[in-house]
Order: sequence, then C-alpha cells, then structure tokens
Amino acid sequence: MALLLCLIPSAKYAFNSQLKIGWLFWVASILIFISAIRRELSFIPKLFITETYLILGRSYYWWEDVFLISIALIALAFLVLSWRYLWGFLKITPKALYVSVTSLVFTQYLGENGIGFSHDAGVMVEEISEATIYLIDFLYLWRFKLSEFEYNLSPDHVKNPAVHSSSYSDAQSEVSEDELEYKSPKSC
Repeated sequence: MALLLCLIPSAKYAFNSQLKIGWLFWVASILIFISAIRRELSFIPKLFITETYLILGRSYYWWEDVFLISIALIALAFLVLSWRYLWGFLKITPKALYVSVTSLVFTQYLGENGIGFSHDAGVMVEEISEATIYLIDFLYLWRFKLSEFEYNLSPDHVKNPAVHSSSYSDAQSEVSEDELEYKSPKSC
C-alpha cells in the first residue's frame, strides 16, 4: 500500500517541477515505482494466464519482460539526463536514512533466503522489512519541499547564494542556465 502511495507525491512533484530536469527525475521515479509495484504483484498473471498463451507468436511472459525492460531503460535514461538533479537529491538525503534503508534491505535479504530464520519467520521478516522501506520512502517524499530544493538548485540562486539559505543548500552546484531550463507554462 505504501508503495502505491509513493506514486502520489512523485506525480505531484513531476507536475509541479519548474525545471525540465526535475520533470525527468520525477517521471523516472514514477516509472521505478511502477516497476516495483509490478514486481510485488508478480503472482497475479500466474493466476489468470496459462503458460501456453501467445500474443503475436510470443508468450505473455516474453512481452511482460520486454515491457518491464523498456520501463527500466526509459527510467535509466531519464535519470542520466537529470543527473545534476539526482546528485542534488542524493546530497540532501540524510545519511541516517541511507544506513537505515541499507540495514532493512540486508534484513529483507536474510529473511527472503531464510538465513538465520525459519521459513515462516523469514517470510514475515522479509515482508515487514519491505513494508518499512516503502513507508520510509513515502514519508520522505511526502516531507520533501520541492520548491525550496529547486530554488537552491536554480542558476539564479547559484549566482547569489546569500539570498536564501536552507537545509537544501548542499544541493547547489555550478550549473549553467542552459542545463537547468525552466518549463514554460505551455509545456506543462
């Protein structure tokens, strides 16, 4: 459920972002969340689609793999194109968040593979770890201040950083105005 909720702030930020690279970053995050949702719901096609079902001579699972790889490649391309925005976003993320999510991923791996847990307890540990990671993602996205972050990343603020200081000042970098183009109202 928290994974589905992560789509809401990501979509809101994609719509409200004033920077083209911001829009690319947030659309990439939406695509990543869609891929994660599909991974979590991987059991559904097995309930309704037989192994012998073909679409244009290929199995359903082949088409599904092509679709998911396409989504992943598009998301990766968008992240590469918005690398300055991504780097600024990564720089402002608290280090404690990295440590906690990494430890939860490690715990999830242990639970999924039954290392140190019985099978039933491992499944429970895995699911609780996943749900906690998704909840942390949602809460971090919900508390994120897009306008303040983009203001500190914008070329005007970089030229005159004394105008405004905030917790997002770490996201500043030497960028040109061409690299951070503003979207016109018509392009929204």
